Amino acid sequence: MSAVARRGSSNAAPVIAGQPLAENLPCMVDRTHRYIEVPMAIAGAQYVMVANNDKTVAGYELDVTLAHDAVVLLFIDNRVGHDGMVGAPADWAGIHPDFSSEMSWVPALGFSDMGFDIGVDESDGRVTYWSSVFYKQVSAGTITLYQMNAANRNMYGVAAFAGPAVWPPVFTADFEDASLIAWQPTDASAWRIEDAHDGKALSLFKGSSYSPPYRSPLNINLVRDVVVDSFTLEMEMLTTVASYNHRDLCVFFGYQDAAHFYYIHLGQTADATANSVFLVDNADRVSIARYRTSGTPWDDQWHRVRLMRDADTGRIEVYFDDRTTPAMTAYNSRFRWGRIGVGSFDDRGRFDDIQLHGRLWTPGDFLPPYGVDLIDFRHFAAHWFETNCDWSNNNCHGANLVAPASVNLLDLQVLLANYLSGD
Repeated sequence: MSAVARRGSSNAAPVIAGQPLAENLPCMVDRTHRYIEVPMAIAGAQYVMVANNDKTVAGYELDVTLAHDAVVLLFIDNRVGHDGMVGAPADWAGIHPDFSSEMSWVPALGFSDMGFDIGVDESDGRVTYWSSVFYKQVSAGTITLYQMNAANRNMYGVAAFAGPAVWPPVFTADFEDASLIAWQPTDASAWRIEDAHDGKALSLFKGSSYSPPYRSPLNINLVRDVVVDSFTLEMEMLTTVASYNHRDLCVFFGYQDAAHFYYIHLGQTADATANSVFLVDNADRVSIARYRTSGTPWDDQWHRVRLMRDADTGRIEVYFDDRTTPAMTAYNSRFRWGRIGVGSFDDRGRFDDIQLHGRLWTPGDFLPPYGVDLIDFRHFAAHWFETNCDWSNNNCHGANLVAPASVNLLDLQVLLANYLSGD
C-alpha cells in the first residue's frame, strides 16, 4: 500500500502502520486495541490502523492505493449480521459474518473468506472478539472500501500483501479425529496419533524402515491427493529427542517422487548438511539456501513453523516462531509443483495444527510458466505409453494423470481438457 484516504468522516484519520502485521500491534488510531492470535499465513502483511469511531458512519469510504498487484485483506467482526447472538464476543471464533443485511459490498466486490480468524485484545491480554479474514487479489491502483454502519460492532481492519502471497485453504489437519487416512508415510509403523498438545497430535515415534535412493531424510509422511505449486504451509512442531547438533524436524514440498523433491531441515546447528533448504534431484541432497540462521533453537516446547513458496518466482521462505523475519530463504524453480509432508532426517517428533493454503496444481502443468502449454505437452509426450506408474516414480513423472497405472489416451484427454488453461 502506498496511500490510504478516507471520505465521509471527520474522525481520526486512518494511517498505514509503521511496521508489518504481527502479534500485539495496535489496530486502531483512536483506541488501544491490539491484534493477537495473528494467523501465520497473514503475519507480515502491511496494514492500516483504522478509526473505530468510523464504524457508525454511513457515508464512510476508504481509498486504498496499491503500488503493485496485491492481495487485500479485510478483518471483519464475526458479529456482523448476527444481532441475536448471545455470550461473550471471545466465544464467537469460527462464526463468520452474515452479509445479507450488513456490509453486502464485501461479497459484491469479490472478497472471499480465508477460513480463519484474527483476534483483537481491547485491554487484558486476551481475545476480546474475533474477526474473520477475507481476501481479494487486486491489481495495482486504487480500490474503494465502504461503510460498516454497525454501532455494536468494531470497525473492520484492512491489510495487504504484495503479490499473490495469500491463497485459499486446501488442506488442514488437527488430528482430533485420530485418523491417518489422509497421509502416506515411508513406513506406516513409525507413525501414530498420540494424546498431546491439548488434544491429539501426529507423532513420529520411531525410526522408519526405509532406504531412499539417495542420501536424504528417512522419515517422510506426505499428504495424499493434494498437489500444489504456490502455497503457504504452517504448523506446530515439537522435537522429542535430546539436544545434539543435528537434532531436527523436516518439512517436505515439491515432492515428485523419492528422488525428486525439496525439504526444509530445521537442524539445531547449521553446517553443510543441516539447517537449510535442500534439493534432492536424482542425487544426494544439496543445500540451496541463500540465507539461513546459525541453527534452529529447539527445546522441549512446541514451536510454530511457516513455509512460503512462490512457484512463479521460485522464492522459498521459512519462518520459525518469528512471523516477520525469515529463518531461511532460497530461490529455485526445479520442481514447480508437488506434494507436501512432514518428518525428520533421522529423529523423532510431533506435528499439529497443520494448515495449507495454496494454488492447486492444474493436471498437465508440469513445467513453468504457469498454465498448460506446449512445453508441458512435450514433457507428456516424453513419457507416452510408460507403465508401472506409482508413488515411487510420481506416477511416471506426473504424466499418469488418471488410472490405470500407465500413460495412455485417458491421460491425454485430461491434458487436452486443460490445454492453454490455468492463466
